[in-house]
Amino acid sequence: MRIFIPLLRILIAAFTIYATTQKIVAQNIIDKANLVSNVLSSRKMLPSEYHLEFKRESKSSEAGKAENSESSIISVWSRGSLLRTDVSKIVSTRDKQHVGRRSITCRNCERPGFALFTKVGSKDSISLVQFEKLDAAFDARDNWRIDWRGLGLLPDDLSGYRTTPVTSLLDQITRVRDCKIESIEREGSACYVVTIPVVNKSGGSASRKSWYCRDFGMNPIRFEDSGGLLQVTDITYQKLKGIDTWFPMTIHHVRTQNGKIIFDEMLVVELMNFGDHISDEIFQLAGLKLDEGQPVRFPEIKNLEESPVWRNGKLDRNYTAVMQTIDSMDFRAKQLDLQPIPDVDTGTSRWIYYFGAGVLALVGIVIAYFARRTSKRSA
Repeated sequence: MRIFIPLLRILIAAFTIYATTQKIVAQNIIDKANLVSNVLSSRKMLPSEYHLEFKRESKSSEAGKAENSESSIISVWSRGSLLRTDVSKIVSTRDKQHVGRRSITCRNCERPGFALFTKVGSKDSISLVQFEKLDAAFDARDNWRIDWRGLGLLPDDLSGYRTTPVTSLLDQITRVRDCKIESIEREGSACYVVTIPVVNKSGGSASRKSWYCRDFGMNPIRFEDSGGLLQVTDITYQKLKGIDTWFPMTIHHVRTQNGKIIFDEMLVVELMNFGDHISDEIFQLAGLKLDEGQPVRFPEIKNLEESPVWRNGKLDRNYTAVMQTIDSMDFRAKQLDLQPIPDVDTGTSRWIYYFGAGVLALVGIVIAYFARRTSKRSA
């Protein structure tokens, strides 16, 4: 009996510890599930019809190479299966900046199941408006196939949103058992800090931290990946008017290696409009602001020469690319015919004439002189 009582106490203590541990694990799982649910539900509340505009500036550098910088303006319109993205590069000179040629990609525009793409705004050349079937091969090349409502939910630059599902990082929180969640304050705001252990490519240990802030609808305000590279993403938010949802204002990605910045990207959201109706024209040729003379090669047109041409602000189906080429050649020929014939009797021409005549006269005198001497010797 004396032995049984201490043994019973040990069993009770062990059960209590086990139950407490399981409660903590269960609570941790609940916290993680609630965290993921809150973050995703806040974005699912956003309408699928929206118009966004961003300004993107990035700098990158590699060992032994000059720094590469790029600026662009990105405009996005989305409505159901229709998605149009315009990208205009900002060209910097010593004195000023100007917006360069605009690249357009429009999915399911004019032809369902196809993507329209072209470039406009070039003074030197005219681009063809082309259509390509929407399939896996096109998706792999389309850099702007993104659900833009998910901005700020990935610790990566814009290119990462195309290849990585927005929910993937959040899913890790519920799947990784060693995931650690702490409740802290950051800049006066109550936040969850989630730490996920990962193994980098070299086999070494690393970690991924993310900060989810209650004051911003449980959206992430910071990501930090450590390992061979240190990548930090900081996000600021503002609340959308009429919608109780937060959306990013700025997203800043910085990658460093051995203390040196090798990539820096700043994305500034300059316009966000969710829920307002977008006119049909935005997804039609009339709304693309095409250049005068651009041929439009629809999917059913086999020969490029048969493509109708955009002119006088509309698509002229009676005027084809081959007709435009012929007219252009005729116009150039007429220009050459109208060129004035140069006046050969100019001051410069006269001097050239006199100089040539003088040279010929001198040669004649020299020949006559030697011919006379030769005739005297013969005599």
